Amino acid sequence: MSLANGLPIWYEDETGLKLAQCLDQNILISEEVGTVNPCNIGVTFPQFPPSLTNLSRLSYWEATAAFNYLSTPDPETGAEQGGFALLVLRLAGEGAGIGALVEGNQAVSSRIRLRIDVPVPGTYRVTHPFGTVDYVIDDPGRRSINQTQDVGKLAGDVQNFLVAMNNRVDFQLPGPDDLFSPDEDEGPFGAIVNQDGRTIGPFLVPTLEFNTDDFLGGPVEAANGDLYIGLPFAPLVPGTPPVGIFQPVTPGPEIELLDGGLEEVAYFRIELLNPPENFFLNAADETQILETNLFQVVGKIFNGDPNVPPAAPEVTVGLLKGRSVVDIDVFAGVDLDALDPLGDDNVHGVDPMAIALADPIEGVYRRAETNMPLLTQPRTLNEGSIRRITRLASGQSLFRYLPSTAAAGIDTFHYVVQDTGGLMSAPAAVNVVIEDLQVERADFRVRTGKWHISGTTDQTMADDDTPNTLTIMAGPHARLSGTGDTAMTGQVALSAGPQSIDYRLTLDGISPPPQDNITAVNLHVDGPGQPVIFRLCGNPFIFPNPPRCEVIDGRLDIRGDLNAFDDLLFAGALGVLDLDGAIDAIFAGNTYVSVVNSGNPDAQVRGNLETPVIAENVKTTGGVWGIQGKPLFSPGFLPNVTVRSAIGAQTYSIPVVLR
Repeated sequence: MSLANGLPIWYEDETGLKLAQCLDQNILISEEVGTVNPCNIGVTFPQFPPSLTNLSRLSYWEATAAFNYLSTPDPETGAEQGGFALLVLRLAGEGAGIGALVEGNQAVSSRIRLRIDVPVPGTYRVTHPFGTVDYVIDDPGRRSINQTQDVGKLAGDVQNFLVAMNNRVDFQLPGPDDLFSPDEDEGPFGAIVNQDGRTIGPFLVPTLEFNTDDFLGGPVEAANGDLYIGLPFAPLVPGTPPVGIFQPVTPGPEIELLDGGLEEVAYFRIELLNPPENFFLNAADETQILETNLFQVVGKIFNGDPNVPPAAPEVTVGLLKGRSVVDIDVFAGVDLDALDPLGDDNVHGVDPMAIALADPIEGVYRRAETNMPLLTQPRTLNEGSIRRITRLASGQSLFRYLPSTAAAGIDTFHYVVQDTGGLMSAPAAVNVVIEDLQVERADFRVRTGKWHISGTTDQTMADDDTPNTLTIMAGPHARLSGTGDTAMTGQVALSAGPQSIDYRLTLDGISPPPQDNITAVNLHVDGPGQPVIFRLCGNPFIFPNPPRCEVIDGRLDIRGDLNAFDDLLFAGALGVLDLDGAIDAIFAGNTYVSVVNSGNPDAQVRGNLETPVIAENVKTTGGVWGIQGKPLFSPGFLPNVTVRSAIGAQTYSIPVVLR
């Protein structure tokens, strides 16, 4: 199972074809072909990569056939008759029952779906690569045949990933005078769309060799070496919708046709058995048969070459005593290739989404009922608790440690990492060092430009061999500048405390409306285009009720505070779950401020928040540390400092006394 999402990494059919989770987006096939989307996945936020928190469905395999058709016009009215026909064949991972794909509700189902418009009453015989069935239609119209046969998606199928490979066994074959009803899509089991309840298999694949003229055929090798059974879409063209690729495929298993014959079917056919007089279901060739042998296919071929398990790094992180949380990136500063014993010769690299808490001896924790890995459930430790979270913007998994009120000393947990082929590492330890790091003095003499900053720590060693040293930084601030036709410039300064973040914002060079109309100034996490987590100013009548962006004489000057209760907006979706998480992102340099100018939307005004270094490698002696002197950086217009130890503990902002 994948530790990234709790679903099987691959499925294999009876021919030996092994298909992996198909989650790739915008893959370069070659310079000649270009970039394509080779998978058909469901994500909640399309701008973010697939992850457990941003995934509604993943594909292992799909083959879709669809067409429009015209029949004989209505003899009484002359109205055009016809419609649309769709066949969907797939093996996919999603939420069981009608639930979402979340931890503990994973399921994999095989699907055969028919959605067919029919123009006149009659008996319609539908044949596809995995079966055939007759339908009696008394009420023709749009989707008169509308059935979905799912195997493996019931609520009781949670984490039973073998069910999808079974045929349907929950129905009775009709008697000699009975036919399947086209409206049996209700109830817990879905429809039966063939005469024996057969599921999909083997996988259908293109019959042609891949070519770069019309992008038909397969297998297709991407520039990074990944293999796909075919391309479902033509190469991406910016500003235009994707164009589907439909092509002939290999036939399914030998099935018994309703006329008594046996055949391996590689087509989707609809036949009207008892047409009205002078009526043709297919007006184009005056027959009662609609048929296509062209399918759109999705599938990523699993690389089964020899592989060895990765190694998980041992990690030590610091947490300031009194802080409520720390997010732990076990891969921070680590070359992922270095975790692979074979280096570039290994066919499967470490997956940064695939980590899980583990027992130091038994390995990954598992759910008792299904023996599947536990991914997000918290575990209680000696000094606090730990659980896995996901940073939505990158899809990367992190560990979130919450100390108890009286937490002190060192707390330890173990975890494993997994490569893209499914092999897990041995458990590795993460040590959380809870450091009592204090700043007792933070002065700046304006006349001489000299600092005097000092304090204490209860941790004198960063590890067994290295003394604990400190880095002293100025409070977070950003210089705002513009691109495009704008003269606006400005500054933002923050001071982060345990209950709120104080800020000051100034923006100059603002032209009178309609040339400039400042409607909001926002703080974002994780890069351009990401959701807002704080509004420094905006519409005061819309939650979270920020101050108005009031411009006086071409200048915006605002002071305020941000807190976890009313100003933190979409942080949870980004993996920033509370105020401390937002502060960590700000201190790490992962945030920026942008100005929304509805009067001149093409002019971008923004700036990255930074914490300039005042002094680094500050030594501690007997738990005491300090600096005096004239570093290069002076206090900003909201003077404060923050101190970070080599262990990783970092103080909140400490106000600077100006003397």
